Amino acid sequence: MPVYAWISLAVFVGCTLPASLVAVGSMIRMFRSIRTAAPGLEFGLQRLANGTAALEVRSERLAAGLARAEASAKALSASRAQLETLLWALADVRRVLRVVLAVVSPRK
Repeated sequence: MPVYAWISLAVFVGCTLPASLVAVGSMIRMFRSIRTAAPGLEFGLQRLANGTAALEVRSERLAAGLARAEASAKALSASRAQLETLLWALADVRRVLRVVLAVVSPRK
């Protein structure tokens, strides 16, 4: 085997071995930091779950309130239609009453 092959193999091993050691050291540090941060993350996730549950309850209450508001708006619309009909009938009665009073009442 030529000398340059041995030299290139030595350079390859010389670069690969320290890079592998650095990668393994980084992984060990990462796993340690994950282990130490896990309780804090668990607390944060629990708070997030509680907040989500509270928002779900609030959303259900708002949906129920919206349903009641829609029903009330529908009833209000029906009442408004009844009122319009009664106002029209009242105006008609007033008109008839004016005519009757004009005919019945003596003129001065």
